[in-house]
Amino acid sequence: MVNIFLSVTPFKTINLLFLAAFIKSCAEKKMLSWKHIIFLISIIFGVSFPSMANVAFFHYGIDKGLPEARIVSISQDSTGFIWLAGESSLYRFDGVRFRNYQNTGSGSAESFFGEILTLFTDSQGTLWVGSSNGLAYYDFRGDVFIRIKNGWSKEDVHDIAEDSGGNLWMATNSGIAGLKVETMETVWYTGETLVKPSS
Repeated sequence: MVNIFLSVTPFKTINLLFLAAFIKSCAEKKMLSWKHIIFLISIIFGVSFPSMANVAFFHYGIDKGLPEARIVSISQDSTGFIWLAGESSLYRFDGVRFRNYQNTGSGSAESFFGEILTLFTDSQGTLWVGSSNGLAYYDFRGDVFIRIKNGWSKEDVHDIAEDSGGNLWMATNSGIAGLKVETMETVWYTGETLVKPSS
């Protein structure tokens, strides 16, 4: 027999007495293994589990540097940056600061994105932006967004998904569009003609 001496509060003393009686009763009936006993003791004494100990939540609002109060989409890229889409601006958060990417696209116009509708990071780590001005992706090397052409300029891209082959699928105002990323070829699946040729 092993004696364990613990410094406990009165509440935990009651729990300990209950636990000892419960364990003795179950042991006599051979209902508990040592794994069960250790688990019960850890619950009684509030032992934290490693997976729960590493979780932390931080709230960022306008008062802590968030540039807009309304965020419509969030995605994390392969380098760990958190991207936040406001209604017309895109922000990159590095854990300390927010950087605005409103007009950092190639061939920037007054509003490169228009209204941002969705963000998506694919399996290769590339960030994609779906907006009222079509589809764009982030070029890490140039620190710039590149707009996909070939019929995308007047499309609202509401959602983006990826299949097992690495192809992207977009829900647009004209229907579903499939994009083969390696060649940037688009196939349109619309309600009118089933397949709309790229223009």
